[in-house]
Amino acid sequence: MVDRINDIAWQAHQGSVAAIIHVLNEKLASSGVRTRAIFDHGVLQLLCEAHTEDKLEQSSLVQQIQQIFESIAPRNIRRVNINSRIVREQQLLWLEEISRDCENQLLWSQEIILVKSNIFKQVIKEFQEPKPQLSRLPGVTHKNKIKNSPFQGMLEAASLCVFFLSLGAALLHMLC
Repeated sequence: MVDRINDIAWQAHQGSVAAIIHVLNEKLASSGVRTRAIFDHGVLQLLCEAHTEDKLEQSSLVQQIQQIFESIAPRNIRRVNINSRIVREQQLLWLEEISRDCENQLLWSQEIILVKSNIFKQVIKEFQEPKPQLSRLPGVTHKNKIKNSPFQGMLEAASLCVFFLSLGAALLHMLC
C-alpha cells in the first residue's frame, strides 16, 4: 500500500514548496548548502545559503539544482530564480530584503527554466506510479480485480486517449 502523505518525492513532484525544499536540502546537505523557497508571481524564488562563499560557486550549484529539479519534475513550476548569499539565520523576510537591496544582499542570482517532458510521457508516468490501495472490508470478495501488469499503465493511457477523442468527436458533431 502506498502512503502518499509521507511520500516527500511525490509531494515535491506535485509542486509542494515544502517538499521541494526538503528534497533540495537533503541532496545539497553534503555540500553545506541550505535552501529556502517561496512561490512568488509564478516564479519559485529559491535562496541558497552557506557559511562560506566557496560553497556557493555559481556554475556547479546551478547545475546541481537543475538536475535535482529535473529528477523531481514538479508540476506547475516552470521558472526558478536561484539566489545565493552567506547565511543570515535571523532574517525571515528574506525575499523582501533581497528585493529592496539586491546588490548588497546577494552573491549572485540566476533564473533557470525547467523543461517539461512530453505530455504523453507525463501521462504514462502517472499511470505507472503505484496507486494507493483501498482497504478491503471483511467478508467482501473482489472477483474482478485487475492484476498489476507492465501493460496496465499503457492500457489506461490508451483508454484515456480514446475517451478524449470520442469526446472531441461528439463535441464536433454537436457544433456542426
